[in-house]
Amino acid sequence: QSEDGKESAPRRMKIAPGVVEELIPGQGFEGFDPTHPNTAFDPFLKTMLRGVARGFGMSYLTLTGDVGEANYSSMRAGLLPERDHWRVLQNVVSSRVHRWIYRDFVDMGLLTRALRLPSSVSEDYYAAEWRGRRWQWVDPSNDLEAFEREVALGLNSRQRGASDRGNDYETIIDETADDLDYAEKAKVDVTGLGKKAPAPTPGPPPQEPGKGNGNRKGPKAGRLTSSQFALFGG
Repeated sequence: QSEDGKESAPRRMKIAPGVVEELIPGQGFEGFDPTHPNTAFDPFLKTMLRGVARGFGMSYLTLTGDVGEANYSSMRAGLLPERDHWRVLQNVVSSRVHRWIYRDFVDMGLLTRALRLPSSVSEDYYAAEWRGRRWQWVDPSNDLEAFEREVALGLNSRQRGASDRGNDYETIIDETADDLDYAEKAKVDVTGLGKKAPAPTPGPPPQEPGKGNGNRKGPKAGRLTSSQFALFGG
């Protein structure tokens, strides 16, 4: 209250830790100990981060790395739509960026003779495949059992299974044959059954000149393998 008896507006001041302005006569000091939003900060932050993650098309777990409330079911449910989102983006980048860069690279390489490819497969110069990054599951054992049943029922193929994991099926077969051949020569059992390692299955005989590169038979004869195009990025 002022000297003339009228009510005066509350006085406002800026305060800082350890600093209090001088009080005028008649004023007292009351401690200020703010606690908001300490009790509700964690739920508030999680809600905000979930919204951010949704906007990016990813799961809260991927964005924050917080596994405190995660379990197998929730992680799988969150990762499935997220990985579908990443695959869509990979396909867009592949079709609208990598494919055109690859075609221009092959054209310039052939024109400058910096790239030499067999003319017998010229129709397949652009038959390249680009594979994006793939991910492992939280419980790969159950997924492998499910994949094995799909292959047995004819609902899936080994090539597609390898591609879903970011691998090349032909490369896997070649490496397996090399492993078995090397183990056979070294007389080392790598089967885990205590038996002699089986000899590798002989590959198909080379084809005659002008009928492809000898790596495939049937309707895909004459095509370059995906590993031969790996250099160009697909």
